[in-house]
Amino acid sequence: MAAAASVSFSTSDSSGGNSGGSGGECKERKTYASRRGDTSRLGAFQLPFLSAAPDSPLDPSSLLTSPTVTSPSASASASAAAADATAAVIAEGLSAASFARRRAPRHEASAEHHGADAAGDWSEGDSDYNTRKQLLDAYTADDDEATVRRRLATEGLEMRDLVPRGRMSAWHAVIVLAYHMLPYTPLPCTLAALACFYGYRAYGWQGTVAVVLLLTFLRLIPLYYNSALRKKLAFLYEAMAHYMTRVRVIVPAQQVPRGGYLFTAHPHGRMFYSSSMLIQTAHRWKDAFCPHGEIFGAANSTFFTVPVIRTMLYLAGAIPASRASIINKLRHGDHVGIVVGGIREVCLGTNPHTDVLYLMKRRGFARIAVEERVGVVPMYCFNETQLFKHDPLWLLQFWAMVNRYWRIGVPFMRGVWHMPMPFRRDLLIVVGKPLFPRDGETVDEFHARYADAVSIIFHRFVGLSSRPAHKLLIR
Repeated sequence: MAAAASVSFSTSDSSGGNSGGSGGECKERKTYASRRGDTSRLGAFQLPFLSAAPDSPLDPSSLLTSPTVTSPSASASASAAAADATAAVIAEGLSAASFARRRAPRHEASAEHHGADAAGDWSEGDSDYNTRKQLLDAYTADDDEATVRRRLATEGLEMRDLVPRGRMSAWHAVIVLAYHMLPYTPLPCTLAALACFYGYRAYGWQGTVAVVLLLTFLRLIPLYYNSALRKKLAFLYEAMAHYMTRVRVIVPAQQVPRGGYLFTAHPHGRMFYSSSMLIQTAHRWKDAFCPHGEIFGAANSTFFTVPVIRTMLYLAGAIPASRASIINKLRHGDHVGIVVGGIREVCLGTNPHTDVLYLMKRRGFARIAVEERVGVVPMYCFNETQLFKHDPLWLLQFWAMVNRYWRIGVPFMRGVWHMPMPFRRDLLIVVGKPLFPRDGETVDEFHARYADAVSIIFHRFVGLSSRPAHKLLIR
């Protein structure tokens, strides 16, 4: 963990737009950042470990000691609210949404639950104490694998390899390039244009009309899904795991109640590689804690307008990322996997030192969870943002402008030899325990609690990834 940390946020009265596949609006603009040595923005709320110099060692015991609260008001309720807010801003741990939410006065039941008083005392029964203790118990790169597995077992978790470790073959590379990468590039549209051109060259305008009619026919073919056929096609997605250096998955070891769940993945990365691989190979990891139902992956609705591609996606268990499609699957007892950041997160860019999540305005999935009373399972894919080269910001801004009018994503990803071929990396995917909406909980409250869970997952397990010094930025 860093020697010192700060959480900065900004709030403005602006309404958010549509949140992509899940929909939703946001009334506030918040920014969360984890940085070193800057505590000026915390104002009157200071924690003991935040006052340390950037390079000074952090005393772990300070995370579990009573925080010092400077309250501008002498009233007991204001002191309680300040103490509750201060304890929530833990080292590199919680999001700005949670911090802003905890600044407001708590209702009576919440104050009683947390036992908030002016002195800021915390007991082991308090959720904020347990949250800080989880961060204190973060895994580090110095832990050997046997020790990690024992610790995970005591927490009701288990770590497994998604596929047996072995040598990557040329066949795996061909599958990754031809089946998983090229269909999401401009290649299909280019092939369709070339077919129209050569049809005109060979048969005149009749040839062009024939090609257009053929593409229209392929576009109108009814979508077909078969669970048995999907399992037979699973080897195409297992090749994605074989292509990587290693793919580890940490999953809960205890079964969850029956019902539909939303599996929400972070980050999107350049090409949602880890999330699609994990969803399509669910038979290898989810039976231990979620044996009922199937997981369907929600993809950009634009893909389902492209002939052949739409049929291929639906056969593989993908559905349009629309509210109606997601709710329909959940009500039938199945599960839906969503990459929450979507195209907006891709346009924020990637960099070698920080994962940037577009989450604060993504409330559509939280609204579905609260309205449908379904659980949300957060998933974090470490190293997803390092599979392709990092595009310059001006190029991403251009594609962000294009996607305002035509949601085609951000094509032309560059990997090995500047081709749409990912680099081989060591991937770690953490599947968290499900979060269920509480009685009377609003969408904003559930969303803030979810953002906390994502941040905790990152900071607890980043030490087990191949980049233990990686940082997190939630926007």
